[in-house]
Amino acid sequence: MGPFKSDLSRDDLGKLLIEITKEEIEQHGFVPESEILNPVFESKFGEHIKKIGLFDLGILMRRNEVIMEAAEIKQIENIVRLTKAFDAYLRTKKEEKEEKTQKFLVQRLGKIAA
Repeated sequence: MGPFKSDLSRDDLGKLLIEITKEEIEQHGFVPESEILNPVFESKFGEHIKKIGLFDLGILMRRNEVIMEAAEIKQIENIVRLTKAFDAYLRTKKEEKEEKTQKFLVQRLGKIAA
């Protein structure tokens, strides 16, 4: 797998998720639960997610949802399981980013008011 591109398209994300699915099936014989996948997602996406803003994270989440919906329609359970786990991972990262943003804004407002 090549480096993670900042302008990851839905197709590229889909290919990356399929690659992760194949790796997990080879290693475990199936796509494991979120607890096992979170470190995998962190290693593949963590640095990128730290660098992108909330808006771009929302776009990545939406692209994942489109892939999940297509996998559900085509009844590809391994991809459905992986995209649901990835969705949970992304939602956690979004909450963390929102908290950091909120703390930053409170601090900035405190400095401005002082």
